[in-house]
Amino acid sequence: MSICSSGRPGKIILSSLQCVYQNLALEQWILNTWNLEHKDYLFIYRNKPAVVIGRFQNPWRECDVEKAKELGISIARRVSGGGTVYHDLDNINFSFFTDRSSHCCKRNLEFLQDTLSTKYSLPIELNDRNDLFLNDKKVSGSASRLIRKGAFHHCTLLINSNLTNLRTVLQGDSTLRGHATASVSSPTTTLLSQISKQESTVDFLTDFYEPEISEPVTTDSVIDCVMRSYLSKKSSRDNIVFDKLRVGWKEDTKHEIIYIDEIPKEVDYHEHQSDAWVFGKSPAFSKTFYSPNGAEVEVEVKNGLVESVKGMRDDLVGAMYNYREIQSMIAHFSPGDKSLDYLK
Repeated sequence: MSICSSGRPGKIILSSLQCVYQNLALEQWILNTWNLEHKDYLFIYRNKPAVVIGRFQNPWRECDVEKAKELGISIARRVSGGGTVYHDLDNINFSFFTDRSSHCCKRNLEFLQDTLSTKYSLPIELNDRNDLFLNDKKVSGSASRLIRKGAFHHCTLLINSNLTNLRTVLQGDSTLRGHATASVSSPTTTLLSQISKQESTVDFLTDFYEPEISEPVTTDSVIDCVMRSYLSKKSSRDNIVFDKLRVGWKEDTKHEIIYIDEIPKEVDYHEHQSDAWVFGKSPAFSKTFYSPNGAEVEVEVKNGLVESVKGMRDDLVGAMYNYREIQSMIAHFSPGDKSLDYLK
């Protein structure tokens, strides 16, 4: 199915901002305030390293929160559902905006699948969970947000992301008990690594034919490829005109590509980076810790804060949940050492 099957025109919004909280706030602002009744938009952005969890997820269940902080990796919560993903500057985020009736994740992903497969001759496959796979490994995950007057479907695309960081931080605590949405883990790869494997095969066969010389594959070149493909289907113009979004601007212009290089004053991203949103919106959960002598310590957490502690003094009640801090307190308990007074 073609992305332009509905006959709706479309434009590109390209953000040069690299802050995950700003780009997520921009995404929500576009959905809530722009007129999507007759026109589609493709919002493209990249972020500095970040773990982005779904709206109904628990960050401690999905990632190593303390390790992420040590590595300088932000943790963000988006307004859409779905599972946890890793962002960095070599991952591209595509957000397809439409009115509600035109919303179709499959159509958007088929567009990306066709564009990338044609350009790079890669066997990209789409599964029934709206993920893109390449050689049986995941390169893109998706989520959606629908409101009365519009919708967006956003997806990642791992071009040359740091998979070591991805695998290091996406190691959550599976022993937490609660009703948060859990991610479905899959083996991952990057577009560039798979292209490199193909190029190695071509190099091996150069005695048999002259390989085609192509431009280097970079994150920027993939963005350019997708933009050209999108506009070739959604714009009636032969020559693409550029425009720059100025602070405070929020209506459409006559141009096909809108650049955002400064956060508009109408967009308040501070809520997106607040602990109250990132951690406080986590569904309630509990965890059982064990002291060196085998005693159980039961910790219950609500809104990201310790609500009750059973089996240990309750100094932590009201504090932000911190697995390492609690574990360290329990580990230092020695049976018979009353000076520590850790256990009641």
